[in-house]
Amino acid sequence: MQVNFNPEMKKLFVAVTIACLGTILLTTSAQTASPSPDAPTGEEGTADENTDGTEQCDCPSSPDGKFAFLLSFGEKDAFENRPQILDMIEKESGKKLQRVDETDMRVSWNVHWAPDSNGFALKTKVLGHPRLQGIDVYFRSGETFQKAELPEGNIDREVVWAPDSKRFALNYMINNRKIDYATVAFYQLRGDKWVSLHSPVDEDSEHSQLAQLAKKYSPRNAYQKGDSSPVLNRLEARNWTDANSVILYAYSKRDGGEEAAALFTLKFDKAGNSKIVQMHRMSKKELEEEQ
Repeated sequence: MQVNFNPEMKKLFVAVTIACLGTILLTTSAQTASPSPDAPTGEEGTADENTDGTEQCDCPSSPDGKFAFLLSFGEKDAFENRPQILDMIEKESGKKLQRVDETDMRVSWNVHWAPDSNGFALKTKVLGHPRLQGIDVYFRSGETFQKAELPEGNIDREVVWAPDSKRFALNYMINNRKIDYATVAFYQLRGDKWVSLHSPVDEDSEHSQLAQLAKKYSPRNAYQKGDSSPVLNRLEARNWTDANSVILYAYSKRDGGEEAAALFTLKFDKAGNSKIVQMHRMSKKELEEEQ
């Protein structure tokens, strides 16, 4: 499992690890039967007696019906802990294709497939510690899947796939700032490798992401007074309207409590360059409904 931690989170990770040396993932028997590919985790003895298996693995089969996931538990160690194991299997035959993840910690997994079944995002959370989480993206290589290289050091939240599965947006939080800061990164498949695209905003700018995007759409408009150093600064990809266009939601809030938000349409060309082509400033009523 690859969960991204900054130095402060590493300290918390160590503390959680020590705390978990007690009784984690206790089960009634080490010889419990494996479920069928479509059986919900938690049936046929696959989950421990104190945990709902559906809480541990929200792992649907691939859209083309070829691949599925199997949650199981290994043998107990000297501390009575049992490793939690996630395997990918061939759905029709049940044949194990690869070990996707294995951990001694109590975690939950969530799988979000690309529309063409040639990739998936695996989100991992340490149960009871929502800030200890990470996302890995896998792409198909023959009968198995390889992990794409993504930057470390941030709190990942979700992957939003483009309809043609050739791009995805990664919504994530930056945890090394004094403000509540969330942003988005974009990736495009080139050949057999995922590459990072240029960000539509500058993370080092003192201006909010909302102000930066608004200026790109309306270059004649100067920044409004007070739009720098917000206490809340959020940008996220909402959904793709087609293979080349994605809707972005940007929000900022200043010290005095004044807040603003807008929806932007970001359009990509074949090379992965992007530009803002449309903006909708959200009304106070829309913002209240959003919250």
